[in-house]
Amino acid sequence: MTDRKEVQIGWELRPLTLPDAKRINHWSYEPPYSMYSFSGDHEDLQDLISENYLGAYDAEGELVGFLCSGEAAQVPGARLQGFTMCGGISTSGLDCVRI
Repeated sequence: MTDRKEVQIGWELRPLTLPDAKRINHWSYEPPYSMYSFSGDHEDLQDLISENYLGAYDAEGELVGFLCSGEAAQVPGARLQGFTMCGGISTSGLDCVRI
C-alpha cells in the first residue's frame, strides 16, 4: 500500500469577469494539454463568459485558473463528460487536470 498525501487548495470558484475571461482567452498550453488552448477569438470569449466556465481565484482574489463543465468540458472523441481545471500558473507541473 502506498501512502497518499492529501492536498487542499483554497481556491474560490465564481463566474468569470469579462477582463478575466479576456486573459484566459489568450492562454495556451504545451502538449499534451494543447487541446485546452484558446484562440483569442470572439467565439472563445463568448464561451468563457457562459455558464460552463467558472474562474478559480486564490485567497488574494487573483485568477489562477478556470473550471469548465458540461459540453465545453467534452474531450474530442470521448463519450463521457467531466470537469477540466486549467491554470494560468503551475506549481506542480500540471496545467490541466481532468476530474
